[in-house]
Amino acid sequence: MFPTSEQQSKEIFMKNRISRSSETATRVKRTAEICGVTARSVYMVIFGDRVNEEVMKVYMHLEELEKAAVDIAKKTSLVKHVESLVPIK
Repeated sequence: MFPTSEQQSKEIFMKNRISRSSETATRVKRTAEICGVTARSVYMVIFGDRVNEEVMKVYMHLEELEKAAVDIAKKTSLVKHVESLVPIK
């Protein structure tokens, strides 16, 4: 038996699901403000219900910046911890 379109939609949604964490919500809100659209529109673009390249570019750019900031913070704290364990002359 073939899956119904409702089942296919649920499968696609679950496969492409983005968790709604506070970080994601903040990123969506910032993207909406920058692009001049609603947060709902941004979510629709992320989930693939709408196509808007500008919104997707801004969202992905913000995500990359956040990941880079976290990486820098981790490296900085790791370097400080290593320096506290091993004195570097």
